[in-house]
Amino acid sequence: MFDKAISYRAADFCRGVAVRPIALSEDQAILCLDGFIEEDTDLSPAEKLKEGGLFVVRSSGGDIVPTLALAKILHERRAVVVVYEQCLSSCANYLLIASDRSYVLKGALVAWDYESTDPALPSCVKFTMEKGARWRLPPAARLLLALAS
Repeated sequence: MFDKAISYRAADFCRGVAVRPIALSEDQAILCLDGFIEEDTDLSPAEKLKEGGLFVVRSSGGDIVPTLALAKILHERRAVVVVYEQCLSSCANYLLIASDRSYVLKGALVAWDYESTDPALPSCVKFTMEKGARWRLPPAARLLLALAS
């Protein structure tokens, strides 16, 4: 059984790490991702994560290709995924499910999205914005949508 206190301590560690967006703890047991995953994000720290280590993430998503590459590394390392504060779009689509063990800390927001080139099937964010359904979203999600637009 997984001790949830460990995941909260790991999230506290990642909140304090100065290197962004990806940092690896000295003992290589905790990999932190904080931020948007860009096309040129350096994934080499992920390759050094100990097998069964913790991958602690706060991300609004990002470019699909590097996110999929990171998800593959996490799967191979058998990492435990820990989400704090937010895991949106590509983060939820690929990183949250990269492992057979994922934990979402209390109060964290997880939101899936999809992109579509078909105008009849807009992405979730675009649909929400266009249909004026913002009032149905929790305050944290409304803030994120406002920042994204």
